[in-house]
Amino acid sequence: MTATTSFYESAYDPQAVLDSNEFKVLGPDDPVLGDKTANIACAYNPAHEVNMVRKPRPVARDGEVVVHVRATGICGSDVHFWKHGHIGPTMVVTDECGAGHESAGEVIEVGPGVTDLRVGDRVAIEAGVPCSRADCDACRTGRYNACPRVVFFSTPPYHGTLTRFHAHPAAWLHRLPANMSYEEGALCEPLSVALAGMERAGVRLGDPVVICGAGPIGAISLLAAHAAGCYPLVITDLFSSRLEFARSLVPTVKTVQYPFGYCSANEIDLQFQYRYANQYPKAIRLVSGGLINLKPLVTHRFPLEKAVDAFQVAADPSQGAIKVQIVD
Repeated sequence: MTATTSFYESAYDPQAVLDSNEFKVLGPDDPVLGDKTANIACAYNPAHEVNMVRKPRPVARDGEVVVHVRATGICGSDVHFWKHGHIGPTMVVTDECGAGHESAGEVIEVGPGVTDLRVGDRVAIEAGVPCSRADCDACRTGRYNACPRVVFFSTPPYHGTLTRFHAHPAAWLHRLPANMSYEEGALCEPLSVALAGMERAGVRLGDPVVICGAGPIGAISLLAAHAAGCYPLVITDLFSSRLEFARSLVPTVKTVQYPFGYCSANEIDLQFQYRYANQYPKAIRLVSGGLINLKPLVTHRFPLEKAVDAFQVAADPSQGAIKVQIVD
């Protein structure tokens, strides 16, 4: 660790994985894919390929646990990194980079200093681990989503959680109640995005809400706005199949193919939200308490060894996928 590198940036240095003798890009028929003890993962690279890879199996260090990842959703950002190789000028795929940040799993190993988790606990993984340094304004003021040194798993160069075994700081794991599945735990990540946006917008009971886009984030935002008592609700999309899906979630929603020119002509103000902070506990309470039902969002499921096939479905609108999840 240097003066400009945080503890977590050093601890999760992706080059250590790439330089390991165990790291290997796997072909579609590699027998390693059938080995349930192997730490296989799905990764994208600068050639716009998505591959299965083998990584070294992690060992829990101080403050960490090892999680057997049981469910991971494919995010639109995962597909974008694969297809386009970057998001903006700083998040650039420069090598094999593990995908996935919408994950939940089972604790299988507990490292030194961890007292609030034990083997067998079921947890949702909050994938963004900020530096937590006192000289970081974002971390010090509770806006850790804006931490410039954040290790956000699956954002290059850091390997993601679409893997069998993942080591994670215990402080950034959230125990799941008994009535929540791993799939629902994984969906708490996009739900946290939606909740952060609603909080930033100051949405209140009875407010009218327009949601632009009926993909996974839009659909979850619709569920959250409905649970919050917003009315009327309008959702837009270019694909009629997604609008039909939105109506199946909330029958009272109005669906339109909505031109952004309307926003300009009516001087609609836009605010922007970057990821989320302090939302996971709320997301878990809402799902566990029955206020938000995320189960219909998962339209396609694949085993881990078929994660490449899962990416093909997630990237093809004609397949009708809302949320594709990989289970193990």
